[in-house]
Amino acid sequence: MFAYAPAEMIVRKRLGKAKRWVDRRIVGPVGVGVELLGVLRTRARIASFKQRGMVAHLFPEPPSHESPPRVLAVVTHLADASRPTELSAQRLERTLDGLLESLGHTRLELVLNTMPGRHVAATLSDHLRSRLVIRERQGVEPMFLGFEAQVEFADRVDEVDWFLYLEDDLVLNDPLMLEKLGYFNASTPPEALLLPHRYEFWNGRKTYIDLVSRNSPEWTWNRLTVLEIEDWKFAEFDNPHSGCYFLSRHQLRRWMDTGQRWYGEISYTASRESAATGCLGEAFRLYKPHPDNLTFLEIRHLGTKYAELFAQAQASS
Repeated sequence: MFAYAPAEMIVRKRLGKAKRWVDRRIVGPVGVGVELLGVLRTRARIASFKQRGMVAHLFPEPPSHESPPRVLAVVTHLADASRPTELSAQRLERTLDGLLESLGHTRLELVLNTMPGRHVAATLSDHLRSRLVIRERQGVEPMFLGFEAQVEFADRVDEVDWFLYLEDDLVLNDPLMLEKLGYFNASTPPEALLLPHRYEFWNGRKTYIDLVSRNSPEWTWNRLTVLEIEDWKFAEFDNPHSGCYFLSRHQLRRWMDTGQRWYGEISYTASRESAATGCLGEAFRLYKPHPDNLTFLEIRHLGTKYAELFAQAQASS
């Protein structure tokens, strides 16, 4: 055993020298080359990225000269005498600013559907007062005021592309709303009308306040009439109310052709709900986004009354 030890040591020594030679002459240069290649590739990508702005400048797409759609938004507003004026103004400002934020890229007209001495328009910010047209309706029952928006729409049916009705406690935050409505309308029967889900935001949570109706403690929708467009689904719900509706010019004409016999009629729950929802029933079937894609179209309801009630009901159950 001891006789072979020197030979083994010599072999190990030569192998060590060979390994160092390989590392120095082959592995080392290859590693440097690989590292250099990686650095050069990174630098090339950075240089390419920096040149994209120049390429975009050299080959710009010409801007579209198509006129943006003309939108008429009518907000029905009656100030609550029991609420401080400042609070009523804040709520109305949020509603109007939501329209400007979401539809500022359109030719938007804002109309306040109200009554003499029952609004807070004078206390609004300058940027809103300068754009807002105030319609003070005379001799109208306050609870039926919402129906008067139809008069504004009918008078402008040949001038406007989209007609929006909102109650004064709703905030829209969706710049693609018109595109979504157009997408729905293009692929569904003419009697189908898409409405948004209302939600309240309380304690960091969204509560969809119209999904649970008085008739059912659970979400209820009609599986027999569900509409599907590619990966999106829409359904008729037990409670169709949204406090708002959005009509294309074609849809408004369809409604007017019915004679609007339900004008001023209690057709759904009460007068306010009838003006915002029930009256639509004489011309349309009312759809909302299916629970599988609930957020496709939604609108915020200011306040947290319903969210708190639902939370209490869930806690006690």
